[in-house]
Amino acid sequence: MKKYSIIVLLLIIINTHARSSIERNSQTFMTTRPINQNIAATQSGWHTILYNKPGKNKISFQCYSIYQASIDSKKNARYFLPFECKNELLVTGDQSSNVKNRDIRAEWLGINNSEFSGKFSIDPHQKQMAIFLEANKDLNSIIESSFFENMWLSINVPVVAVENDLRIKQFDIINRAQTFPEDIIEALCRKQLRFSRIAKNGRNDLGIAEINIKLGRTYLAQDNFEVIYYSGLRIPGSHAQNAHFLFDSYLGNNKHFGFQTGVHFQINLSHETSYFTGCFFANLETTFFIRNEQLRTFDLKNKPWSRYMLLNRKGGPPDQNIPATKIFTLRTQVKPYNIVELSTGWRIKINSIEAEFGYDLWAHGNEDLECVCTFEEVYGIAGNGANMLGLARSASQSTITTRAENDMIQQTICNDNQLQCENIETFITIDRNDLDIKSAGARAAINHKFHAALSYVAHGKNTEGCITIGALYEYPQKNTALELWAFWIKCGVSF
Repeated sequence: MKKYSIIVLLLIIINTHARSSIERNSQTFMTTRPINQNIAATQSGWHTILYNKPGKNKISFQCYSIYQASIDSKKNARYFLPFECKNELLVTGDQSSNVKNRDIRAEWLGINNSEFSGKFSIDPHQKQMAIFLEANKDLNSIIESSFFENMWLSINVPVVAVENDLRIKQFDIINRAQTFPEDIIEALCRKQLRFSRIAKNGRNDLGIAEINIKLGRTYLAQDNFEVIYYSGLRIPGSHAQNAHFLFDSYLGNNKHFGFQTGVHFQINLSHETSYFTGCFFANLETTFFIRNEQLRTFDLKNKPWSRYMLLNRKGGPPDQNIPATKIFTLRTQVKPYNIVELSTGWRIKINSIEAEFGYDLWAHGNEDLECVCTFEEVYGIAGNGANMLGLARSASQSTITTRAENDMIQQTICNDNQLQCENIETFITIDRNDLDIKSAGARAAINHKFHAALSYVAHGKNTEGCITIGALYEYPQKNTALELWAFWIKCGVSF
């Protein structure tokens, strides 16, 4: 029954998110596929010596290394940029000759030169490398009980290095500011933003991504037929993403604790098994992740990149110019729900050589976010100058492109027994409902993968071993995940 539930769940996810193929933009967080979520790399080669161990100890070990890197994609850049179909953005001051064509107002970024003009672009890139150590032990060799017959316990510990880099570039700079920040890169990297900064040289991390413990049962492992079911725990081994930086690096599953379940099937398609064997295989795995709390940075509804605008506090002086990232970054409860991975294809065995070709799929839904801290509703988008009392003004209709007129409210007064309408200055504050909660959450993704692997399997009387090399190409259906390639090399032994 559990196996059918997993299949139904996968079909629901695919059906739900395939209908939404539009690109996303102005997002502050992306879930990238962790290098430790790769069934093809885990199972290739090793499955032949794992589920039918030859020796008395009934134990298997494997060690493998994977390198994974993203492929340049303009649509991935638009996931973080404020506008659809724009990969190069024009930043100008209010007095620039290019002001009519601008995308971002330079003054919002703290560039105090009204004649400033320049362009910039980003190119998100990620590299991951990992070494995996995995041990698998049959339990019936330890506990003599019919309940533990054909059951096994597996522990996998990946040591991962990851590097994320938005690779920001600027060009066509005119009239650099005389004070800091002088240009676009300095403005988007400056510490005064506090959150959602773009690191000049990327972000990197190294450590244990997780401890993956599985308990499974081998229902069939004979004559190249295999039926296996398992469930397990994914215990995080590192910290979550750092909201101080946009596209920050993190290890594993972003510090989410996960409950995992999966099935593995292999069917022998050949009549003759002594020399040539052809098999069809299918692996399906899903992990449900427990919510945790993180800092996430939000935009305002219908105002992309409003996190980089400047705010004033009601009743304060007119020149506060508080970066909105400080106010719009809140303690948030993050619910990622589940991630599904499918791997299926064909295996061809000739003597001790096994070749594998397959299609894989990796998918997850939208993150569900809920702010768990108090939001002070005393800030407004910074207006121009001061009111008659010398206090700050607001300009609530402003966008990242331009600053609107100061906020006014129409009031009806009676003058000489005649009703007249007058515009009176007011200060419009931002409330919690103005925040675009979805702007800070990872959006649903479906990645299609194609992999190939080649293994050499040595069979002994009490010991079996394998050496495997493999590679994959991964293509995202939308711009909500990275386009990737990877290769791996591994060795394993059972005795």
